[in-house]
Amino acid sequence: LRRELMLYGIDVILIAPGVVQTPIWDKAEAVDLTAYERSDFLPIMRRFNEYVVASGRKGLPAERIGEATYHALTTRRPKTRYALVPNLLTDWILPTLLPRRWLDTILARSIGLSERK
Repeated sequence: LRRELMLYGIDVILIAPGVVQTPIWDKAEAVDLTAYERSDFLPIMRRFNEYVVASGRKGLPAERIGEATYHALTTRRPKTRYALVPNLLTDWILPTLLPRRWLDTILARSIGLSERK
């Protein structure tokens, strides 16, 4: 879409925020996992929930997203893409460079999905 709109002189800027620190992570921590009690997925869901909540708490403050958005809208020559993540290398660059299957395997191992039953 960014390139298609060039025909009309419209400059599209992508602002890609990663995890943002908000109160929603308190709700995620309190999620009810009883639906998984009798399934193979309970330990995986627990690990995944812990991972998500920890990531959320380490995310960027909402103000940082606002500042970057303001900058993108007011600077004379904005970048085409702003990746707003806590760690640019591990949260953006490597995931975009790694083959998808590798990334799937790494993420699966981190939450216990690679342990066969």
